[in-house]
Amino acid sequence: MADTITATLDTTGLMATLDALAGPIKESLSRRMLVEGGVLLRDAAASNARMAANQEGVEVRGLLARSIYLAFDEKSSAGDLFNYTVSWNRKIAPHGHLIEFGHWQTHVAYKGSNGEWYTRKDMPLDAPRWIPARPFLRPTLDSYGKTAISVMLRRGQTELPKLLAEYAA
Repeated sequence: MADTITATLDTTGLMATLDALAGPIKESLSRRMLVEGGVLLRDAAASNARMAANQEGVEVRGLLARSIYLAFDEKSSAGDLFNYTVSWNRKIAPHGHLIEFGHWQTHVAYKGSNGEWYTRKDMPLDAPRWIPARPFLRPTLDSYGKTAISVMLRRGQTELPKLLAEYAA
């Protein structure tokens, strides 16, 4: 089972423009652009996460969809490299990886009267069964990767003149 999904997008033109900049303008512009694209991907991933019916039968976003976030990744960012992560909060939705990648069900599972799923640890299945993946992050990247780049470029076009004016003053 994979722990992460790494996406690589062709940003050749974007990188050439950013390389011409330096210092705080470059960092500020880069981060604003990355956040713009990240917000698009985060929101699309939340939309892709499965909806569930509440006790009144109304479709609502489940815990997984509500736990999807965008965050700056300080550990893998250094110098001119800025990384942002779109993922889900494992404290809120600890089993998101089972939905994204699929899993083997080894015990009886049931839905309680409160709408939550529970596993009977005292009732193993005769034979494990494969529960297929219902990915929400991977299709997001496939569907919105190019759009995210376009959104980032548009943000860069609107923010660059503002930053140049700000730092020229």
